[in-house]
Amino acid sequence: MALTVKIRRMPGRSATTLVDALISAGRNDEASAHCRRALAEQPENPTLLRDAADVLLVQGRYREALDFYRRAAARAPGDQEIHELLAAVHWKLDEAAAARGVLADFFRAHPIQDWDRGRDDSPAILRLSGLDATICRLDERTKHRPATHYRGGYFLTTHLLPRGRYRVQNWTIAQDNINSRADVPAHDLLLNTIADADAESRSLLALSAYMKARPTMPIVNHPDRVLTTTRDQNARRLNAIEGVLFPRTERFRPDGAGPEAAAARVRALGLAYPLIVRETGTHTGRTVALVESEAKLVRYFANAAKKGGDEFYLIEFIDERFVGPDGKSYFNKKRVFCIDGRLYPVVSHVDRVWNVHGHNRLAVMKKNPWMQAQEEQYLADPAKSIGGKTYRILEDLGASVGLDFCGVDYAVRRDGTLLVFEMNAAMRHSHDHARNFPYMRPFMESISEAFAVMLTRKLAAARSQNTG
Repeated sequence: MALTVKIRRMPGRSATTLVDALISAGRNDEASAHCRRALAEQPENPTLLRDAADVLLVQGRYREALDFYRRAAARAPGDQEIHELLAAVHWKLDEAAAARGVLADFFRAHPIQDWDRGRDDSPAILRLSGLDATICRLDERTKHRPATHYRGGYFLTTHLLPRGRYRVQNWTIAQDNINSRADVPAHDLLLNTIADADAESRSLLALSAYMKARPTMPIVNHPDRVLTTTRDQNARRLNAIEGVLFPRTERFRPDGAGPEAAAARVRALGLAYPLIVRETGTHTGRTVALVESEAKLVRYFANAAKKGGDEFYLIEFIDERFVGPDGKSYFNKKRVFCIDGRLYPVVSHVDRVWNVHGHNRLAVMKKNPWMQAQEEQYLADPAKSIGGKTYRILEDLGASVGLDFCGVDYAVRRDGTLLVFEMNAAMRHSHDHARNFPYMRPFMESISEAFAVMLTRKLAAARSQNTG
């Protein structure tokens, strides 16, 4: 039996709507034939060129798709989605410089994106993001139209800025456009989501220059504060605080040295194996490795060089496992958010692997009620869970960085010392885990509300300053 494709017709969009339906139904050859017929009549139509590129992309014909996206972008210079897809295909083809160039040129010329229109009387927030090391990748999990997602040094605001409460526009900082253009939208508050001082240092420095000319402008997360939160700076600053241990962290650049010579230079630093290695400006564990020997470090550097990695963190590995009630050894990573000077517990994740990340939760925690009970106790009363003295050190730690929003990943050692893994604003707030761990939901919601309360306070202070 032939598959029936239901089409929702839209004025001026019949070709695109048909392509949507055919791709969703897996009828890519028919979609391709339809695009050829449509382009024969309108060969310069950017929408039809994108349709053709999308079909080629879902067929895995990336190089051919690239040509159609490039032609579509030239004919629709203000279409953000087309340029993002063009850049994402360049990334897929390992053409990093071309991918970055596409987005840099686009956002330099088109920095403003509407995010939420809100009500006419809603406060106006200008959300700031950066485009230095942030990259745009293809989302290949979808069976429908090709889509993209960004990966880089910023924090998400999906659950921090409720829809309809504010009028939000986004300004993407690219090639110093925030200082070179005169069309920055009017706003009541700046929300700086740029969070990684390694990945987005140029964007942060551009924003810092912008703020120096406007010292009284209200902002969430001043760029000068964000710039102090690199891992090596955290190691120097936080280890000076009594009761805190941040693993020794060295910034390392091979500077053209081959893998063997680079590993020999690491040996001269006196760092012991096993050793954690990761590229600067990366998150979610995608470039991190625990190397047990110099030979494995050589292999790590060789593989990284193939992908363009040229700067790394070398991090002391501190093995702080504990024995669970089942007699097995586990690792634990706790997280708190510091919002407007107050702490809000996020997770207490228990795992069998040293590199504890949220995507592992279903593999271990879902199957062990005692882990969930331990986490729920932490969320309900973190001070009691980790000890009052240790909690006070954590409070001081959150206040010391001076950010309006940031996160701390840590564990508590047997002697009560805080073993801090990471401290910056590059932390994801999401309600996703609450689907599988329902006890988390009220705590996730309290984080969202705390962020809203902070915005309300800052907006009120700004209004008072303007009327004073």
